[in-house]
Amino acid sequence: MFHYNLESQQGQLVRKSLLENKSFLTDQQIKVVDTFDVLKTYPDRSKVARQILDKQISNELLNDINFNDGVIGGKLSGAVLIEVARFCMKNSLTDQQLEALTALLCPLGTIHESLRDVALVSLIYALKDKVGQSESYLRTKELVENNYQDPRMNGHTWPPVPEQLGGEKTYKVCVETVKQWHIFQSILLFFKLIGEVVEDEAHDHQFPQRESYWIDYFKQGKVSEAWVILGSKGAETANRYKLSGDADFATLEWAKLSNGPKDQCALLLKVGAAIIVEWSHSGACRIWKQDDSNAPKFFQNKYHPKDELRAPVKIDGSDRIRHDPGGRWKQKITRRINSYSGLRRFL
Repeated sequence: MFHYNLESQQGQLVRKSLLENKSFLTDQQIKVVDTFDVLKTYPDRSKVARQILDKQISNELLNDINFNDGVIGGKLSGAVLIEVARFCMKNSLTDQQLEALTALLCPLGTIHESLRDVALVSLIYALKDKVGQSESYLRTKELVENNYQDPRMNGHTWPPVPEQLGGEKTYKVCVETVKQWHIFQSILLFFKLIGEVVEDEAHDHQFPQRESYWIDYFKQGKVSEAWVILGSKGAETANRYKLSGDADFATLEWAKLSNGPKDQCALLLKVGAAIIVEWSHSGACRIWKQDDSNAPKFFQNKYHPKDELRAPVKIDGSDRIRHDPGGRWKQKITRRINSYSGLRRFL
C-alpha cells in the first residue's frame, strides 16, 4: 500500500482491488487491516494512536505491522508512530499514557536509531506542558536526557525532525524545552552546592535571597543560558549527586574553575542581552552586555577566575555589584539588566 500514492488513479485501483479481495485475507490480516485503517481512503490514525497509548492494541498486532521491541520495520509502522507523535504534540497525556509511550518507544532503555526522530518529538512534547512532576514524568525526562543529552553541547547528535512533524520549527521547540531543563538544573546545582561546599562563615551573603532572585527570572522565561563553573571540591560533590541517581543532575554538565580556591563556584547566566556572573562566596556580581569583548563565553570546559570571570566591566560602580546586607543589590542588578536588555522587571 505504501509503495503507491493512494490519491492517484493507480493508488485508488490498488485500494479497490484489495477491498474486493479482502475475504481472501487471513483472520489475523483482516484484524490488522481493520485496526490500523489500512484500506480506508482517510484513515483515522489519531484514533489508532490513542488506542496504542491506552493499551487497547496488543503487542502482537504491532508486531504484525513490523514494529517490535522499539524498532520500526516498515512504512506502515513508521506511519503509525508518526501519528503517535502527532497525538503527543496535540494532547496532554495522562501518566498511564506516558508510561505506555515510553514502553512503546524505549522498552530496553535505549532509543533505537529507526525511531530517534519520532521518539524525540513524542517524548519531549509529552513532557513539555505537563503539569506536575510525577514519577512517570521524571522517568521519561531522564530517558530523554540519557538518550539525547544537552543540546547546547551535543546538538550535532540530535536527529532532524521529519517534515510530517513540523521539521525545523518543531526541532527548535524540542531543543528549547530540553535546554530550559538544563538551565534550571544549573541554577539549582549552584545553590545546592553552596550548602555543602562553602565554609560556614561565608553563608551570610544572602544565598537564599539570591537563589530566589534568579529562580524568579527563570520562571519568567528570561534566562536563556546558564552554566556552572566548579572548583575541585564542588566538582567532587556534583559528581556524587550524579552517582547517587539524583534525577535533577544525572546528565548535567559543568566547567572547571582553574587556579581558584577548591571550594569556590560560579554561575554564569544570560538574561536578555546581559551576561552575569554570580559567585559562591562574597564576590561581587558582575554584569556585561553580550557584545562586550570582556564578557565570559558560555560552555567552555574551564575558566580562569581572574582573566575571564572577573574580567573588567564597563562601569565599575554599576556593573560590579556587591550583595549588601540591606538587599539593595537586587534593585541594582535589576536596573542594570533592564538597561542592557530592554527588559522591564520590577521587584
